[in-house]
Amino acid sequence: MAVVIFVSLSISAQPSTSWAADQTAKAAKREDPDDGKHGGYLLEPEYYGNFVLNTYRIVFSPFRWDAEHWAAAGLIAAGIGLMMFLDEPVRDFW
Repeated sequence: MAVVIFVSLSISAQPSTSWAADQTAKAAKREDPDDGKHGGYLLEPEYYGNFVLNTYRIVFSPFRWDAEHWAAAGLIAAGIGLMMFLDEPVRDFW
């Protein structure tokens, strides 16, 4: 029974030939997005501006949370606290 399921899953997991042909054609048409500018992004001001913008968004994102987000954050914090509390007893048990 398990062999039949495995064989049927492996057969159904094979991509169709038309899909593979489409992907090959798309890959052949793609051009190099780098255009020979290795490391050029480090000299662009937008690269460093994104650090400031992303830091701002991360720091101030909790002010935009609703009750569902706060509940998820509370559950995550409670789970971490529980793991910290149980860390030493579990370590000593094993």
